[in-house]
Amino acid sequence: LENKRLFNVWLRWNNWNSSNSIGYVNFVDEKHEFVSTHYIVNGIPVVKVSLSKSADDTLEWLYEYLYKLYMEPLYSSESEVQAQYGKLFTDIDKSETPQYIWRTDRSCIALIHWYDSDEDITKYYIKAEPVK
Repeated sequence: LENKRLFNVWLRWNNWNSSNSIGYVNFVDEKHEFVSTHYIVNGIPVVKVSLSKSADDTLEWLYEYLYKLYMEPLYSSESEVQAQYGKLFTDIDKSETPQYIWRTDRSCIALIHWYDSDEDITKYYIKAEPVK
């Protein structure tokens, strides 16, 4: 996690000029590789970043990664995170439960728990959008 530019490079919102979805894979270390998807929803750019292989420590690992970049989240209590998520983010999936939200001068960043009850699939990922 020494390279703070790894995640920040995705958050250059002014460089977006396509409505096509784009994906990338970045290796962080032997056990962790990021998979990112970039897309636009109603004119708003969105970035989702996850680990390619879920593990028992996925939530903790993603939290520590964001903590090292941005320190304490702005919102961390369950009720506070839920209330702010709908206000700060445009692309909201009914299967998402935000766990934490960070905010910078240019970006809103959330650590998301996603659960599909039909398939009993759960995963964690980072989602970012520009500040409204």
